[in-house]
Amino acid sequence: MGNGPAKLVPSAKEKQAALLLLIHHYVKDIPVPITEDGIAKVPVWRIDCDKLTAKIHHPLKEWRTVLGINEPTPHGIHYDRTGSVVKKDKQLQAEKNKPDTMASASIKK
Repeated sequence: MGNGPAKLVPSAKEKQAALLLLIHHYVKDIPVPITEDGIAKVPVWRIDCDKLTAKIHHPLKEWRTVLGINEPTPHGIHYDRTGSVVKKDKQLQAEKNKPDTMASASIKK
């Protein structure tokens, strides 16, 4: 949630950049090109947030420490500081099913 004044984006280049950013959040490939001419009549608003709150789904270790969260990292998609994906559940499951060479145990269940 954010609070701040809403302003109409006047520049076609700014509109194009904002719309591309929003679309890429939901789809990997944009099915049609977004041209400056095509968005000339599309109103795009921006909110200059002076206050912002958010929910952290998979906090980094440092954030868990700061926030006092003493639980292990939950399953899901895990990100590094730059927002790049570090691990996904499928990778975690594959690691869980590897034989334990240290204990000479077979697959963990």
